[in-house]
Amino acid sequence: MEVLTKNAFVQGVENFKNAADYSSIDLHLSSEGYKMVRGAIKPCGEPPYLSFIKDKTLAQPLKTTNDGHFELNPGACYAFRLKESLSPNLCDSNIYGQATAKSTVGRVDVIARLIVDGMYQYDSMNPRYLKNGSGMMFLEIIPISFDVRVKEGAKLSQLRLFHGKIENAIITDSGFIKSLLHGTDSPEGYLSVDLSHTTIGGCKVAAFRARKPDLKDHYIDLWKKPQAERHDPCQYWCFDKSDDGKKLKLHNGEFYLLKSKERITLPAGVAVYCRPMDETLGEMRIHYAGFVHPYFGIDRTDGKIGTPLIFEVRAHNVDVTLADGERLAKLVFYRMSKSAAKKETPEQNGEKDPEDDYGSQELELSKYFRKWPAKVKVDESGRVTQA
Repeated sequence: MEVLTKNAFVQGVENFKNAADYSSIDLHLSSEGYKMVRGAIKPCGEPPYLSFIKDKTLAQPLKTTNDGHFELNPGACYAFRLKESLSPNLCDSNIYGQATAKSTVGRVDVIARLIVDGMYQYDSMNPRYLKNGSGMMFLEIIPISFDVRVKEGAKLSQLRLFHGKIENAIITDSGFIKSLLHGTDSPEGYLSVDLSHTTIGGCKVAAFRARKPDLKDHYIDLWKKPQAERHDPCQYWCFDKSDDGKKLKLHNGEFYLLKSKERITLPAGVAVYCRPMDETLGEMRIHYAGFVHPYFGIDRTDGKIGTPLIFEVRAHNVDVTLADGERLAKLVFYRMSKSAAKKETPEQNGEKDPEDDYGSQELELSKYFRKWPAKVKVDESGRVTQA
């Protein structure tokens, strides 16, 4: 990634050390945003996506608030040009790309899909199609549960680069895969849901459920803040418990966060793509895929082996009963072309806060929220307040 950036194949990267993770590079919003007045427009190769943005019947430029923020509302689709772009010279290369929303964005029920001008699908870069467009990259943003705010420089998506076709990097050795997954006898890389109870603030919880806050200014800011300035989780989330049979009722249209039963440890040379299961799940959708980077689940300070992943789940059309142990996702394991060098100090981590390390998570909210109070109480509807 660093070589491609230094040689301007990936352009617009202002600070590589802060942008680069172990197996991807963060993408940043520019100050150029649009509301897609007729809804989302899937990338279709030709005409280039840029032509849709310039069509005033399809896209209207967004204005910022007085403090420079963009306010985005549920039920609407927005598109932002990204600061980073891809050089047309990649057209003759063997470099492919795969993208996903950052985990902390998916956990607030926001869809963020990369569009590379000239491509035929979201979250993808095939060098042969770069000639169709400009190399510009855009991010389509669709809030679902909450009103949100973004600003120039916000990091909502990340891009992985592959030397060669993506499928050629897949690890298929079942014995090796099994060695990285703890709490399962399955060598296929499936993830199942854990509906046992976690204790938070003295109360039991199996899932977090999103709710509308009782606040006048209820926008969630999608950028990093110090802990004390983050949003109060009690205003936005409920606690749901599973029943005695370890089952959980998902209400139609509600958004939930749950954790996996399997726990993951990744070595320096392996990266993971978490792919949601398909329509065989029935009237339940796992909305967001995600990346897992080398060193995930390694060196936990609590002595536990491995770290679970978080599922972002919604029931569609009807209520759904979810059972403990149901499979919800499949992991794809990739060989890194070079083992990632471990970042040993906060300085090497750039702006990374050790408190925000998802590698040590259990059932965890997005980084946009403060930690839960040390003591909470929960009413019959699941609403949480500080005790």
